Amino acid sequence: MAVRAHCKPPTSFLRATHGWHPLWCLAALFVMLAQLTPRLAAQADNRLAQSPVPQQAATGPEDDLFTYASLALSSGYFNVAANRLQVYLDTYPNGRHVEEAYFRLGECRLKLGDNKAAEKAYNTLISMQKEGDLISLAAYRVASLNYQSKNISRALVYFTIAADAALKKRQRLTQRIEELQQQGDTNRTEKTRSAFSDNENLWLSSAYYRAYCLQATGRSDQAIAAYRAVTAKRENNQYLDSSLREIVRLTTASGDKEATLDALNVLAATTTKEEMRTEAKIRAAILYGDAGDAAKAKAILEEVLKTDPGGYWGAVGHYTLLQLFYKEENYQAVGPQFGMVEIEQLPDNLRPKLLLTVANSQRKLQQYIEAIDSYDTIEQYYRDSEQSVEAGYLKLICFYKINADDLPEFVSHYVLKMTKRDTRTFVDRALLLEAEHHFRKGEYAAAGTSYASIDPQNIPEQLRPSMLYNRGWCESESGQYKQAIQTLTRFIANYPESPLLPSVYASRGLSYRRFENTPGALADFEHVIANYPTTAAAEMAFQQSGLIYGEQQDWKRMVAAFDGLIKQFPESLALAEAHFFSGKGRFDLRQFEEAIPLLRKAAELDSDYRSRAQMRIVLCNYFLQRPDDLAEEINILLNADPGAAIDPKVFSWLGAKRFEEKDYPQAAFYLRLGVTPDTPEDTLPIVWMYLAQAESKSGLHEGAIEAIDFYLEQTRNPTSKARGYLIKAGTLLAAGQFAEADESAREGLRLQKEGRINAELLIAQGDIAMARGDHRDAAAKYIVVSEIFMDPVITPSALKKAAEAYQQAGDEKQANQMLAELERRFPKG
Repeated sequence: MAVRAHCKPPTSFLRATHGWHPLWCLAALFVMLAQLTPRLAAQADNRLAQSPVPQQAATGPEDDLFTYASLALSSGYFNVAANRLQVYLDTYPNGRHVEEAYFRLGECRLKLGDNKAAEKAYNTLISMQKEGDLISLAAYRVASLNYQSKNISRALVYFTIAADAALKKRQRLTQRIEELQQQGDTNRTEKTRSAFSDNENLWLSSAYYRAYCLQATGRSDQAIAAYRAVTAKRENNQYLDSSLREIVRLTTASGDKEATLDALNVLAATTTKEEMRTEAKIRAAILYGDAGDAAKAKAILEEVLKTDPGGYWGAVGHYTLLQLFYKEENYQAVGPQFGMVEIEQLPDNLRPKLLLTVANSQRKLQQYIEAIDSYDTIEQYYRDSEQSVEAGYLKLICFYKINADDLPEFVSHYVLKMTKRDTRTFVDRALLLEAEHHFRKGEYAAAGTSYASIDPQNIPEQLRPSMLYNRGWCESESGQYKQAIQTLTRFIANYPESPLLPSVYASRGLSYRRFENTPGALADFEHVIANYPTTAAAEMAFQQSGLIYGEQQDWKRMVAAFDGLIKQFPESLALAEAHFFSGKGRFDLRQFEEAIPLLRKAAELDSDYRSRAQMRIVLCNYFLQRPDDLAEEINILLNADPGAAIDPKVFSWLGAKRFEEKDYPQAAFYLRLGVTPDTPEDTLPIVWMYLAQAESKSGLHEGAIEAIDFYLEQTRNPTSKARGYLIKAGTLLAAGQFAEADESAREGLRLQKEGRINAELLIAQGDIAMARGDHRDAAAKYIVVSEIFMDPVITPSALKKAAEAYQQAGDEKQANQMLAELERRFPKG
C-alpha cells in the first residue's frame, strides 16, 4: 500500500531544551551538580526528555564521567557528550547508568545527524530492557526515524514497542500516584501526574502512527482496531478527529456500514470543527438512507440543512434529501427540493444524476411534457454521461405515454445515436417501446418485426417472457404462423414456470389451427384444459377445441368442450356461442330434448344466434312429434325471421296433423307454407291434396283449386286421380262453379267405375244437382249410390240425402219411402 502524505511524528518528546557552556574545572562541576535537581521524565509535546542525573552527589569516577557527559548534552555540546558517553559505556559496560547512557548517546548521534548510529544506540537500550522508563521513548525515536525514511514496516514494529511500553509505564505511574497520595506527598504527586500526562501523549502518538502503519501496509482490520484504541480517549486527544476519519475511510472500503456509521456519529458528536461535523452528519445520513432508514436520514439532513451549510457538503446534503424524497415516492417534494441545491457545488458526476431524478419525478407525476424537457437538458449538457443514455430512453417512454404517433421516428433516431456510442442495452429497450407502440395500435406485422430485432439479454428479466409472448402473438395475427409457432415453442422451453404459460399454449394452439396442423392445435388446447382449467386461456381452449371437433363432426367431443366452457366460465363472452354449439351438437346426436334449452339460451344471449337456434328448436319439436310446441316455435321463428327456410316437410307434417284434428284453417296455413307453387313437382302430391281439402273447407276456394290441379298434374294412378277430381268437384261446388264442378265429377267417374270413390263422385253429382235446384235429378243420383254401394257411412248418407231431395221436390211420399228404407236398412241403435 502506498504511503499517504501524513503528519510527521513529533520529536518534541526527545529534544534538548537547555544550552550549556563547557565547565572544564572539576571543582566548578561539582558545585553545579550539587545545585541540580536531577530527574528522568518524558515531557509533553513542547518539552524535552531531560537528561537524568544521579539523585545523590557523585561518589566515584563512574558517576563523575556520566554526570559530565550529561552536562555536555544538556548544554548542546553533542560531540563532547557523545564521546564521553561512549567512554562511559566502554569503561563501565555494566554500570548503573548504562541504560541512560545509551539513550543519551542516541540523542547525541541524532543531533549530530548520524541517524544510523542513533538508531543503533536506541536499539541497544531496547534490547537490554523489557520494561523501563526509557523503552517507549527509544522505540518511538527509532519508529520516527524509519517512518521518515518511509520504511513503514520497520516503523510499525517500533511504534508497537513504544505503545506497549507506554501502556506498561502507565500502570507503573498510576500505581506510583496512588502511593504518593497515600503518603500525602503533594509535590511529588503533581510531578508524577505530569509524567503520566506526558506518557499518555507519547502513547497516543505511538498508537496513532502504529494504526497508520498498519493501514499503509494493507492490514485494514488491524488498523481499524488500532484507530479505535486511539479514539477511546475522547478528551485532550489531538488524534481523535483524524482517527475517526480513517476508521470511516477503512470501514467504507470494507463495506462495514454499521462500523462506518458508528465512527461518523462519534465524529459528529466530538469534533469541534463545524465543517467536519456537517460532513460527518451528512455522510451518516447517506448511509442511513442506503440502509433503508429514510426517516432517520431525513431527520439528520433536515437538522443539518437548517444551518444552511452551503458549499460542497451543503449541496450534497440537499441532493441526498432530494434522492430520499424520490426513493419514498414523494415526487411532489422533489421539485421544491431541487431549487435548494447549489448545482455548481456538486461534483460533476452527481449533476446529471440530480437532473435525471428530477425528470423521473416529473414522469412519475405524469408531467410528460416537462419530463421530456428535463431529459433533453441532460442529453444536451451531459451528453457523455451514462445518465444521458438513460435520459434518452426515458424520454421515449414519455412519448409512448402521450401516444405520440411519431414515436417510431424518435426510436430510430435514438437507436442511431446509441449505435455510434456502442451502447446496446437501452437500444433494445427503445425497440421494445416501438414494438409495444405498434402492438397497441394493432399493427401486428410491424410490432412483430420490432420484437424480432431485440436482444432479450438487454431487456429486464421480468419483461422478457411477456415480450416473447407478444412477439408470438403478433406473428400469429399477421399470418406468420410458422414463425409464431417457433417463437411460442421457445417461450415454453425458456419459461416453464411462467404464469403466461397457459396463454402461450393457447396462442400456439391457435397458430397450429391456422397453420392447418389440427393435431398440434388440439394437443395444445387439451393441455391447457387439463392443466389450467380455470384460466382465461382455458376459456379459449374450450372454445377452439369445440370448434375443431365440430369441423370434424365429432359431436360428442364438441358438446363436451362447449359444456366445459359453460361450466367453467359462466360469464364468458363466448357463452352464447357455447350454448348454441352445445345445443347443435346434441341436435346432431338426436338428443332433441336436451338440445332445446341450450339452443333457446343461445338465442336469448345473442340475437345473432336467434334464427339458427330457433330453426333447430323447430326441428327438435318436429322430430319429437309435438305439433302444438312445433306450431308455437314456428310462429316464434317466423316472427323473428319471416324469410326463414324451414324444411317443407315440417309444414306438411304439421298441416296434416291439424287436418286430422279438423282444424282446417290451421291445416291450410301450415300446408300452404310447405308447398312450392313455383315448382309444384317439388311438393308431394299428397300434400297438394291435403292443402286443397284444407283450403276448401276453410273457404279458400281459389287456393284449393290451384292445389288440386297441381295434385292432378302429378298423379298418374286412376284411383288417386279420381279422388283428386272428387275433391276438385267439391271445391268448385263450394265456389258456386256448378258446371265446372259437374265436369270434374264426370272426369272422376270416367276414371273410377266402381267402389267408394265412384260412390262419392255420384253423391257429388247429386250435391251439384241440389245446388242447381234440380232436386229429382239429385235424388236419382243418391238412390243409385244407395243401391249399388253398401257402406255403413256412405249408404245411409245417400238415403238421407235422397229423402231430403224428394222433400225439396215436394214429393213427400218418395221422401218417406227413403226414410223408411233408411230405417229398415240402418236402424238407429
